[in-house]
Amino acid sequence: MRDKQVFDTVHFPNMVSVHHYPSDDAFVLFAVMVPVGSLHSGGEVPFGAAHVLEHVLLYRSERHPEQHAFTRWVSARGGDINACTRHAATRFILQIPAQYAEEAWQGLSALVFHPAIKSEDVENSKGVIRTEAAQQRWYPGTTALGAYLWGAWMHTGSPSVRQIYGDEKDIAGMTADALTRVHAHYPTHSVHIMVAGLQQIPYVYKDAERLETIAPTLTEQYVPMRWGTREYHMHASDESASPTYYRGSFYPLPSGEERAAVNFLLEFLTNPYHSPLYAWLRHERGWVYDITYQRRSNTQEEAVLVEIPLLDQAHVENIRVEFSERVARALNDEPVLRAEVERQLGEGVFSYQTLWSIVDDGLDDLERYGCVTSYAAYQDAKRRCADPTYAKQVFDTFFSTDTSGELLAVPSKKEALS
Repeated sequence: MRDKQVFDTVHFPNMVSVHHYPSDDAFVLFAVMVPVGSLHSGGEVPFGAAHVLEHVLLYRSERHPEQHAFTRWVSARGGDINACTRHAATRFILQIPAQYAEEAWQGLSALVFHPAIKSEDVENSKGVIRTEAAQQRWYPGTTALGAYLWGAWMHTGSPSVRQIYGDEKDIAGMTADALTRVHAHYPTHSVHIMVAGLQQIPYVYKDAERLETIAPTLTEQYVPMRWGTREYHMHASDESASPTYYRGSFYPLPSGEERAAVNFLLEFLTNPYHSPLYAWLRHERGWVYDITYQRRSNTQEEAVLVEIPLLDQAHVENIRVEFSERVARALNDEPVLRAEVERQLGEGVFSYQTLWSIVDDGLDDLERYGCVTSYAAYQDAKRRCADPTYAKQVFDTFFSTDTSGELLAVPSKKEALS
């Protein structure tokens, strides 16, 4: 069986790369990723411009000059086209029945690299962006508690709201000329094109090889993650129905092998089957229903927090005292580690069941690492975690008690009385 994270990759002299996952599916998925994202805002790129440009490009191109002509063509054939502005890149993704593949590719390529940027489309997009921005009250979280966790306890809000959307002055001053200047950075070295589906894609290779590109000049305007209050403290929240204990950490972006090990440890510590925390807090003590984790990452760093909802605040001190010792004991138990490795490897059979999941993970790797890690290599890296010495080394590197923080979210008085 083909490894679903192994692509037939061609690197052209113009620094454009095509990654093809051939298949006989009835549809095809095209993705184009260009190295312009929200983190570039605030330098050469005006605040919010990368996001506005992404919206505007979907309106029309030199090949399809009428507004929405191409997107409607795609939809009429049962396909879908969308785009997203990420931290350091913008992605355009199209999926469509395979019989329309060549024409669909030509239309997508024209939207991305040969757009028709019109003032009327810019003005329309400004309203859309304002609506999006108005929904970001709690950024970098999605709730008031999330805003505190990710934006005050741990400062992880880079890119900022202004970098992503711009403020009112930035949006009002956005022009077609300004966006055209930003678009000049699209055909830059390190453009990636990914195709999942079909057996042959000669027209994609031809267009990729002919694309005129320039050396990159943009730099990321990145603010490193930092602690607000790392020391243990309580935070009252209307959204907390019961006391919830959090342990958080952030660290430089792991390498491909380290990422597999970090993923292994997070799943090991929180899954309801072999988790030492679950066995302790649910099966032994009966204090919790579940244990979960959240994480967020960018091209430079990653942050993670483990979330333990409780019924009784009195249990927290016991957890704080025993947490590290319980984890250390589990990481020294080779049979338990080996059983968890086998569980996670077995669970892997359910991964990559769609072309979209294959492409999405591939693009994530390309944006962060510049290459795609095969699934076999990822699984091999997880197998190393059966060695207690290695598992402890990874834990100490990324989740050490000396660098992690603690927080107890408690119901506010208003919530407690309701």
